[in-house]
Amino acid sequence: MFGFAITKPIPGQLFRPGDKVVVEVDGTASLKGVLFYTKKIRETSIDFSAPYSFEFIIPQTFIGTEDIFANGKQQDNSQIEVSVQIVVQLPSNVTLKGLKTDRAKLFLTKMPDGTPGANFYEQRQLRVEGEFS
Repeated sequence: MFGFAITKPIPGQLFRPGDKVVVEVDGTASLKGVLFYTKKIRETSIDFSAPYSFEFIIPQTFIGTEDIFANGKQQDNSQIEVSVQIVVQLPSNVTLKGLKTDRAKLFLTKMPDGTPGANFYEQRQLRVEGEFS
């Protein structure tokens, strides 16, 4: 086993759509290279020389958590994979422009109102498209 860890970003680090994410790893000098990849955003890169790093831009349409993986391979072909999870959120002061909805995919949730027998949930999807600033 060899020492290998993602040093940037830190677990749970907060990003916004459109941000650039810089991923850095700390590994031993005997690495052949590092394969970087993301799970949902689907970015991939291979770096064959130290310092090992990877950059990608979070798509404007992505919100949620993202797992970033780094797979390091040594000269003897032994390897280890490490990961870190980041959080992508909209700013709290977001303003939507050109708001559109898709009626076929409208989800709203009606919560129980406290009356006897009112323990149902009615759910519909709400899809919002547009720009934010």
